[in-house]
Amino acid sequence: MSNAEPESTEPQLPCTPRQPPPGWYMDGAGDTRWWDGLGWTAHLMPRPHADRTWAVLSHLSFLALPLIAAIVIRLTAAKDDPFVRHHATEALNAQILFTIIWNLILGPLIVISALNPDDPNPPVWLFVAIPGAILIDGLMFAFAIRGAIQASRGIWWRYPQPIRLMRGATPS
Repeated sequence: MSNAEPESTEPQLPCTPRQPPPGWYMDGAGDTRWWDGLGWTAHLMPRPHADRTWAVLSHLSFLALPLIAAIVIRLTAAKDDPFVRHHATEALNAQILFTIIWNLILGPLIVISALNPDDPNPPVWLFVAIPGAILIDGLMFAFAIRGAIQASRGIWWRYPQPIRLMRGATPS
């Protein structure tokens, strides 16, 4: 009696690494993509709404906590998601520019009023500064709403502004 293993009559196949079965997998770029068993296809799974929610909130933060909420969203929720990072950066850039313009329009008015508290006549440019500030506020409100709508639809949208102080948004 021998202890040798019996010989197999089936042919031996070379050992090859197995591919994962077809299904939805993370593709390494942050998207969930369909794997057909041999390679990636062009089919992407729609983004979860949680990603869009943070992007929407970054735009709407202008209404409640300008600058602060956009910074917090950019530093937290936007770390791992390029879509949220894009929208949070765009909202932050718009809010920074709005704050600069708002302070340039109303800052001198406050200083002059504080320096001349007994002057009964308001400065002439007051009649330009207040409507200008209201116009800038209305434009920023409209752009923030538009940005929130575009983010809710999953669209990579940019504010129509020439100055971007924060980097991180995807150029269009």
